Amino acid sequence: MRYDKKKNPVGDYFERHPQDIRVTLFILTLASCICFATDHLPLNPRIKIRTIQNIKSNISQVRKDGKVTSNVAKTEDQQLENRGKHAVISPKKEKLENISRGAEGLRIDPNQVDHDILKKLAVPDRVADNWIKYIGAGGQINSRRDLARIYGMKEVLLSDLEEHIIWPPPEEKKEYFLQIEINTATIYDWQKLRGIGPVLSKRIVKFRSLLGGFHSVDQVGETYGVNDSLFRAIRPHLHQSQQPEQLHINTLSADQLAAHPYISYKEAEILTLFREQNGPFRQPMDLLRTEIVDSLWLKRLSPYLDIQ
Repeated sequence: MRYDKKKNPVGDYFERHPQDIRVTLFILTLASCICFATDHLPLNPRIKIRTIQNIKSNISQVRKDGKVTSNVAKTEDQQLENRGKHAVISPKKEKLENISRGAEGLRIDPNQVDHDILKKLAVPDRVADNWIKYIGAGGQINSRRDLARIYGMKEVLLSDLEEHIIWPPPEEKKEYFLQIEINTATIYDWQKLRGIGPVLSKRIVKFRSLLGGFHSVDQVGETYGVNDSLFRAIRPHLHQSQQPEQLHINTLSADQLAAHPYISYKEAEILTLFREQNGPFRQPMDLLRTEIVDSLWLKRLSPYLDIQ
């Protein structure tokens, strides 16, 4: 026996028009939401009539385009937009946006403020306390960057405060030219010069000590490790005012004379022997009579000679 299905006009319709299933589900869902709203919210008759008209326009729009669009959603967007136009600004936001409302024309020195002035500028109490503490501790606010360092200072507040602040004029940078007195400078003084480190500064001081002091700036260039380019770079920073110690040529022993960098041990022995045989030297030129030194050697050593 053949089984015949019962006729179902609704099912036959959706089989022929499957796209209408989504439309029907949308309408049923929307109708359920409206029923729920009418049961729980006190809506006036105008809103109900407008809602029904929106449902009808939605159905007609779906029939034309085959797409589900919601005029209700568009209406809600319009309402939100209109609500934004007439929104009430919160007191806190209005205070920040209109910070100068009660302080029009007020100009301040950021380093000379108190709580009353900062209150007129709508500065929060916590930020005002930090501001005053910063100044009291010796801090200086000379630029926008300095003001931003105050704890709690926000960018919005900082931007609004700028129109009320008189920034101090920038200080003129005084050119500092380093000067070194070659006979009194310490190891650390020499290290202030570019190109001279701990090792080289110790060598300079040691060489100066052996000489008894420099009699000329050019002698610094004789220090081991100070090449010509370095010496030319540091020479403008050097000056000599203190005189070196004198070398008592007629009383010092050979070992003491040989301790001087300009006198070798052999030269020191001959000088002392000549002195013993011929008596003390009476003038610097007498040293040439030893025939072991020349005029260049004597010229180099003469600033240190003490002949008595």
